[in-house]
This record gives sequence, C-alpha cells and structure tokens, in this order.
Amino acid sequence: MIKRRTLLLNIVIFSALIFVSYGVTLWLDHTTPAGSSLEENAAQIELPQFSFTTLNGKTYDSMDFKGKIIVINFWASWCAPCVKEFPDLLKIAARYKDDLVLIALSSDIDEASIKNFAARMKLQWDQKNIFIALDQKDLTGQLFGVRKLPETLIFDPQGKLKAKWV
Repeated sequence: MIKRRTLLLNIVIFSALIFVSYGVTLWLDHTTPAGSSLEENAAQIELPQFSFTTLNGKTYDSMDFKGKIIVINFWASWCAPCVKEFPDLLKIAARYKDDLVLIALSSDIDEASIKNFAARMKLQWDQKNIFIALDQKDLTGQLFGVRKLPETLIFDPQGKLKAKWV
C-alpha cells in the first residue's frame, strides 16, 4: 500500500512539474522586452559593430563583412535545437559561400566543448565564410539581448536586419 501511495505521489509531483514548466515556457515565448518587436523596428535595426575571435585564433570585426548577407547564430553545444539546426546552417553557408557569412557565437563555457561539437559535425576550419567563436564578451546577452537558444539574425548586405528566428 505504501509503495502504491509513493508511486502515485511521484506521478502527481512529476505531472505538476511538467505543467509548471510548460506554463513558464509558454509565458516566455509570448513575452518580449519593450521595443524589441522585429515587426515594429525592423527598418531601424542595423548590424552593430562588434568583434569576436574564432576558435582558430583570428579576430574579426562585424564591419569586415559589410556587403554580404550576414547570418549570426547564437547557439550552444548542449542545446538540442541548436545541434539539430546547425548542419542546415552549414549547408546554407556552403551553398552561398560567395554571398553569405555565418557567424556562430557559442554560449558554451569553454572552447573544448565547441571543438568537440565541431569534430562531431566534421566541420572544416578553413571555410572562408563560416566563423565559429566562443561568446567571451557576452555579445549574446548584452549587445543582442538574446534570451533563448538558438536564435538567428539575418542582416542584408547593407547591414539592415531582415529576419530573426528564435
């Protein structure tokens, strides 16, 4: 009798946790900070100037890529949706290598996690339009206001924000 009661209590607690988690997720999906609506501000949002250092030690500035379509992807190796979408981003970058730049800023804690992920993806470091970096300067949070991963921003060749996917 006690085992059955304990099992029932565990099921109730587990169900409540799922319900609360689902509710919080829905709430976060429908709340945006004031002034952050892409539809309201898309024409005014421009590519900010920032620098980043790739895993192979080269430092770049966002302005180095003006004149190209710039895709900035905020991700992490522990993020399941990030892992799922990353191969598609790589394929798109490879297909449009002359016109598009992919900047993948990882929120991982260390470079080793990113390098292990890159090895699993069989990513080649010599591609001229794919840049993978650890987000050491917290560009994700401070400059771009990213709250959830993955998030992808697409800027046109003039540096205007054209799309945002969360």
